[in-house]
Amino acid sequence: MLAAAAARAACRIRFASTMLGAHGLNFAKGAEEIRSGLSALVDTYEAKVEALVAESTKLLAEGGAERDPRRLFEAAFHRLADADGHASLASAELTLPALVSGDREARAASSEAKKALQQMWARAHIRRRVQGGRPR
Repeated sequence: MLAAAAARAACRIRFASTMLGAHGLNFAKGAEEIRSGLSALVDTYEAKVEALVAESTKLLAEGGAERDPRRLFEAAFHRLADADGHASLASAELTLPALVSGDREARAASSEAKKALQQMWARAHIRRRVQGGRPR
């Protein structure tokens, strides 16, 4: 019992140290760091969107959304807001250098990152399944 509690505490400490927050952002990234950060952010965000679409689709097919609308909200809108929040915070360190960096390549990479992130959000939010709708 004590070992299990210690393991849970260690997991919480590890998780807390990797949590993203404004204090953990790096606004001095170079062009290559911006590009790799963008790739990781887009991949993570799109995987979260795919997972919420799969879960929402399953709930709709099973009729679970009619029995408990909160489940659909949790599966779709709440998880989308969570994914958007994390992506928005992480995007700050990728897009701010376009405005303030002294490195021309970093500014260019940051400007491209901003365009790519706008496209990422547009792709996600235009999907009917993300909005909780049934396909036509």
